[in-house]
Amino acid sequence: MLGLHRHDPKLPPLERERRRRVFWSSFMMDRYVAAVVGLPVLYDEHDITQRYFAVPDNATLRADIAQQNRVLIGSLAHIKLTRILGHAIRLLGSPREVTPLERTTRTAIPSFDMMLPGGSSVG
Repeated sequence: MLGLHRHDPKLPPLERERRRRVFWSSFMMDRYVAAVVGLPVLYDEHDITQRYFAVPDNATLRADIAQQNRVLIGSLAHIKLTRILGHAIRLLGSPREVTPLERTTRTAIPSFDMMLPGGSSVG
């Protein structure tokens, strides 16, 4: 691996941000491929120390840049959804018995709401 899943504070800021975006894109693809093909995920979340990519504060941005910022916020929410997908893949692919509570999405939505920026909610 290239070590993209690791946060490295010694790198220049632009390189750190580039590595974050590449890693999280790769992370999402990993989850989707695992879900569609039925293979295990490649990235173990316990090994990931990479932070999410930076999202500037909308209050200080021009309107056109603020629109791009909303896309970043949407991408960040998408990453967090794929993390939930990864947990579902792990549970459903496990040889142990899956409880009815684990089968429902209601347990994932409240924790997802807490991860959204600005107090947004999905449910």
